[in-house]
Amino acid sequence: REGHHKHGEYLVRNADLPELRGWRRAMVACLVRYHNRQSEPDMGHKLYASLEPKQRTNVRALSALLRLAEGLDDDHKQSVVRVDVETHRREAVFRVRTKKASNLPAWGAQRKAGLFEEEFGLRAVFTRSLAMRKVA
Repeated sequence: REGHHKHGEYLVRNADLPELRGWRRAMVACLVRYHNRQSEPDMGHKLYASLEPKQRTNVRALSALLRLAEGLDDDHKQSVVRVDVETHRREAVFRVRTKKASNLPAWGAQRKAGLFEEEFGLRAVFTRSLAMRKVA
C-alpha cells in the first residue's frame, strides 16, 4: 500500500502497452504517480522533468482533477452520481450529487483540492445534494 503511486508509475513505464508510447506513456506514468497527495509534480523526478513544458502543465492540471475525483470516492462506495461545476469570481463551486445523505465525498475532495486551487487559481467549494430518484 505504501508507495503504490511510485510502483504504479514503474508499472506503466515498463508494461508492454503497444498503444502507449513515448511522451504519452511518460504522461500517463506521471499521472499515476501524482494521482494522490503522496507525491507532487517535481522537476527532481526524472520522468516529469523529461516532459515538454506544456506536457508538464497538462500533467499538473490532470493530476489536480484526478485528486478531486479520488477524493469524491474516498470510501470507494461510488456514492457520487453527478458533479456540476460553476465558476464564480475566484471560486469553483462543485455541486456533488450523491445517492445517500453523506458529506464524505465533499470532505474527501476538499482535502485533496490543494493542487487544483494552485493550478487553476480558484478556491474549490463543495456542496452536496441528494440525487433525484426516478419514479416509475
